[in-house]
Parts: sequence; C-alpha cells; structure tokens
Amino acid sequence: MSTKHYAVFGDPIGHSLSPVIYACLFRQYGIDADYTRILLGRGHTKELPTLIERYALSGCNLTMPHKLDALKLLDEVEPFARLCASVNTVCVKNGRLIGHSTDAQGFLASLAHSSIPVRDQDVLLLGAGGAAHTLALGIARAGARSVTIAARTGTQSQPLCRLIADSFHVSAGYTGFSGVELAGACARCGLLINSTPLGMRGVEAEFPDLSFIDALPDGAPVCDLIYEPEMTKLLGYAQKKGHPVLGGLGMLIFQAFEAFAHFTGIQPEPALFSEVVRALRPGLQK
Repeated sequence: MSTKHYAVFGDPIGHSLSPVIYACLFRQYGIDADYTRILLGRGHTKELPTLIERYALSGCNLTMPHKLDALKLLDEVEPFARLCASVNTVCVKNGRLIGHSTDAQGFLASLAHSSIPVRDQDVLLLGAGGAAHTLALGIARAGARSVTIAARTGTQSQPLCRLIADSFHVSAGYTGFSGVELAGACARCGLLINSTPLGMRGVEAEFPDLSFIDALPDGAPVCDLIYEPEMTKLLGYAQKKGHPVLGGLGMLIFQAFEAFAHFTGIQPEPALFSEVVRALRPGLQK
C-alpha cells in the first residue's frame, strides 16, 4: 500500500504544530502516511484544488486565512461547517473535495477533558471574529443556556447573535468591550472564553485592564484559545482569583483528533492526549 499524503495550508504556516500531532497519530495506529506544512498566501485560496492534486493529498487542514474562502471551492461542505462559514478540514473522496469544521468539536472536547460543563451555562465569549463565530455556534448547539458576544462594535456581533438564536433557539446577546461593560457581562456568566489574539505571543496588544475578571461568580472557569504562551496574562490573573483555567492547547489537539477521524475513519482515543502533549512540548516556546 502506498504512502498517503496530508498537509496543512496557511499563511503564516511555519509555526504550525500540526505535523507533530499527526505524526503521533499515524504512528499510534500504524498508518503509512506523512503530513507537511504548505505556505499558501493570502488571496491565493483559489489555488487549493490544484495544490491538493499536485501534492496527491488524501486530505488537508486549513488555517488562516483560508477557512472562509475555501467554502466555494469544495464539492461538498457538511451542514455545520456551512453554518459556521468555516472549513478547516478537507477530505478527498473519490476525487471530490469534502469540507468539515472540527474547531468547535475540538474546543468542546477540550472542555470535557477538563470537566468544564457547557450545557445550561451562560457563556461570555470575548471577540467576534472567525474563531468566535464557529465556537459560539458550537457552544449553542451543545446546549448552553445563553451566549453573549463581547465586541468593540455591535455590528460585529449582531449578525452572529441572530444566527445563534435562529439556528439553535438559544438566547444570544452582545456587549461592548469596555471594562465596565465586560464586568457587567462577567457578573452574569458561568463560563468566560477569550477568542481574541490579545495576549498571544508575537501580538503586542494586551487587555489594558483585567479587573473585569473580579466580577465573575466564584468558580466560573476561564478559557483562552491561545496556546502560546500556555498561561496568558488573562489566565494567570483568573487563576490567582481562584478560577479554573484552560488554555488553547487542548483545542488544538482535539480538533486534530476530529480531523484525523475524517481522514482515516479512526477516532483517536482520548487517552492519547497526554502522549501528544509530550510530543508537542519541545516545539512550544517557553
């Protein structure tokens, strides 16, 4: 049987840890396959089908800035990915390109792995970008009681709130990004999630003031999609205040587990999580 080829496309892409994750999974399940990073510049998403054929790929992952633009290039897109307007996994089946979105599944699996509930929770999501769009819909589908989107302007979050309410009949609203507004929203939430790049390594911008965390109910978990650094200032502040915290490394790994299942038909065992984390450690900046 010949080696199967997989890849991740993005720009930038050199930092991607996906090859390490998939190497672990291929090795664990005895699959003859390789996985590489391919730089695909912004504005060149239309080249994706040609590149998939050129590299004889059996599947691929997409990261920024291609998750939206790839939708119109595929032969089929699963309903949830269509709803999210985001594809991060493409499978090649009988010459057809099939698109999936595993980001929300990965995040929810990460929460479950850390025993953080979503069902019947009032969730506050910081940010209204592409990641927030997908996660908000996934959280609503998972049974959250309400979802509040915090964004700098209502025009960023109003369409997403309507989509949540219409699609899943979950209460959805929005709030501004000032300290006072965030504090008011925190006081009413049971789970806080940061989907903005604030605090990410290489991003100069930070939360100017983290005191809104003080308004959270006791024991409310605080999550950050950022995985470099693993402990952001937001998470560090929340942890000092006694809140359970969760960084973005789990989402990175579990979304790959879901993509691997689409690629191979094999659902990785959750017990492999620790092994993958150990493999990733050398590639994570301290």
